[in-house]
Order: sequence, then structure tokens, then C-alpha cells
Amino acid sequence: MNLAVRSAIYGDRSLEETARAIAEAGYEAVQLDLDLNRLGAAEGGLTAAVAGRMAEAMEREKLTVAAVRVEVDLVGGGVAAVSRVVELLQRADDFGTDLLITTSGPGSDWTEAIGGLEEVVAVAAEHDIGLAVELAPGMAIADLDDAELLLETIEQDNLGLAMDLLAEAERQHLSPADLLERVGDALLAATLTDASTNGDRVAPSPRSATDFGELVDLLNQYSPDVLIVAGGVQFADAAATRHFLARFL
Repeated sequence: MNLAVRSAIYGDRSLEETARAIAEAGYEAVQLDLDLNRLGAAEGGLTAAVAGRMAEAMEREKLTVAAVRVEVDLVGGGVAAVSRVVELLQRADDFGTDLLITTSGPGSDWTEAIGGLEEVVAVAAEHDIGLAVELAPGMAIADLDDAELLLETIEQDNLGLAMDLLAEAERQHLSPADLLERVGDALLAATLTDASTNGDRVAPSPRSATDFGELVDLLNQYSPDVLIVAGGVQFADAAATRHFLARFL
């Protein structure tokens, strides 16, 4: 059962009654969806202590928390939003499962969310917490290792530089060849895989500007299961990748 928590009603009795009702309905596992964009703005919003009591209520009713998805705006929410996520991560053992952080929010730009993500990833690594991140629709970081890889790539100014140059190329109406000449390895080192073959490579990675046309052709030929992975960022499918490229070409 998917339990979406988007209100600030957190009395212990309410938690117990909710957990009991779920168990009595015959469910054995729950996926918690915690919307910190709304909960954090409410008086007495979601705190780590409340999250802990929520987990305890599930445990008393012998309900397994199969997954926890946390939606938070790391841009618009500022320091307070990051702090709430960090608090939740520090109590993640209460849930006994990995967390999926979705950084969507009003007007969120994933490139601006990187600062907050750095702190979140550092805390997750310190506490050995399984963490996946959805930066924006169609852009996912599969696990903590990939999140660290993304941040390391940005620190080395590869992906960050590539994104800046892509934006500049759009403003200057550069050709694809000129664009690719400037963006460097971040896109050229992309690996094309087919999800239906458990990640086996089904096409060569583009290594030069002349390969870019081949990459686009491949995206048009393969099924929606095609994934692109570059710099630690995974695009959900071919359509998401084409949508990303269309912003700059």
C-alpha cells in the first residue's frame, strides 16, 4: 500500500489508528510518500522524531516499510529544507529501508539543487544509508555511489562545465558539431544501454562530434527501455534523453 503523508496531523493516536487500519485491511507492507514541501511549511511539520514515531507505529502493527520516498524542494526550501532531509536521514534506520529523495518543487532547477544535495549525500555516506535521488523528471541518480560520482564530476568541472557550455551554445545558436566540440567528455562518454538486457551495452559510446548523429539515430531506433548514463546522471528513457538534448540543439 502507498501511504502519502501530506498533512501535519501527527498525533500518536492518529499514527496508531492509521497503522491499525492499514493492517486490518490486509496489507503487510507500506511505501511512505513524505512531501516535505508541504509538511515543512506546516506548523510543527515533519520532524525526525515524528518520523521515528511513524515507523514505530508501523512496527507495532507488524507492517513492513518497503520504501520511503521523500519529496523536497532543495532550491526553494533553502537551508530549512536541507536540514529536514538531513534529520530524516539520521533517523533512516527507523524505517529499515533505503530512501528515494525527489528534488522536485515549484520552480526547482536541479543544477541549483546541487549545493543542498552535497550535504544530503555527505550525511547519507556518513550513516551508510542507501539513497537514490530523482533530480527532475527523467533524471535519476540510482544510488549513493552514483550521487557521489556526480558531485565529484561537478567538482572536477566536467559536467558543470558541460552544462554551462550547453546553455551558452543555446544562447549563441551554435551548431551541434560546435556544441560537442566544446562540451567535452560529459556527453561524449555517455553509455547507451538497454534496460531489458540487464544493462548490457547495445551500442557504442559516442567518442567524437561525428558520432553524435549516430547517437541520435540510435535513440530513435531503440525501444523506450533505452537508458543514457552520463556523469552519474541516468535519464529514464530515450524520450527523456531526447527531451534533454532538444533543449540545446
